[in-house]
Amino acid sequence: FYEMISDVELKYIESVEIKCLVAFIVYSYVWSVIGNNCSKVDQIWSITPVIYSWLLLVLHYLYEGNNFEIHYRLLLVCLLLATWGIRLTYNFWRKGGYGNLIIHEEDYRWPILRKMINNVWLFQLFNLTFIAIYQNVLLFLIAAPSYFVLQGPSSISINDVIIAVAFIGLFIMETVADEQHFRFQTYKHSLSAEERLKSDDIDVKKGFYTCGLFAYCRHPNYFAEQSMWVCVYLFSITPKESDFINWTIIGPILLILLFQGSMRFGESISASKYPLYKEYQRRIPQCIPSLAIIVSDLLEGKGRKKRS
Repeated sequence: FYEMISDVELKYIESVEIKCLVAFIVYSYVWSVIGNNCSKVDQIWSITPVIYSWLLLVLHYLYEGNNFEIHYRLLLVCLLLATWGIRLTYNFWRKGGYGNLIIHEEDYRWPILRKMINNVWLFQLFNLTFIAIYQNVLLFLIAAPSYFVLQGPSSISINDVIIAVAFIGLFIMETVADEQHFRFQTYKHSLSAEERLKSDDIDVKKGFYTCGLFAYCRHPNYFAEQSMWVCVYLFSITPKESDFINWTIIGPILLILLFQGSMRFGESISASKYPLYKEYQRRIPQCIPSLAIIVSDLLEGKGRKKRS
């Protein structure tokens, strides 16, 4: 059955969600200026989409006249996003991303970009428009399919189960990739420059990780992250044929474009630091895992533990 959401309720929910978006934009920019650190959006990246989706669920549940009805499809989406958000927040925290909330590490790309722009006012314009406004709007948009889920059926269908299973599979993939990369970076940075050169670990000598899931594509965690948000969009597609495409598809599309730019910029830095990185780029796909390499490993009956 379909939830009967009144226009009055939708407008009320929309107004609350927009106010939250504006608050996050103001917070991100003001604190980035005060702390001279542009990673404020990074700190809330894994938090705001969860807030937007759960806010929809709670506001609908508490809205007068709804008799505390639970929208089960939206609850499913909210639980999946909460799982995603908790893990990603923890991963960011253990890398020192939060510090004491006022003083913390800045994404290594922003200082480099700051030097490239080499103009305080131009960089602040970039900080305001792209980092604070655009990225917060993007976070709002990738959570926006929840808005369509709320207006659709409440009961969970087999399609929802399939999408949820796909989301969980991608979630596991991202978790494994992040853990592999974190362990490598932790070990590498525990060694001195001289110890790295003498290490028996080929990747430590090269300076970058090419094992595990990173043997099949250079950014398996990014692939999983983007794909999970495509799954979130799929939840917004109702059984009605006219609903196969809706405006919230712009969220995952813009996210994919953002990751393309981010990967390109990050890899240009890696290629300038590590001489062998270009060879890695030549052999291994950037973001989509290589089916040929996966099949080859399966036929050979081995995993990609080490690659020269």
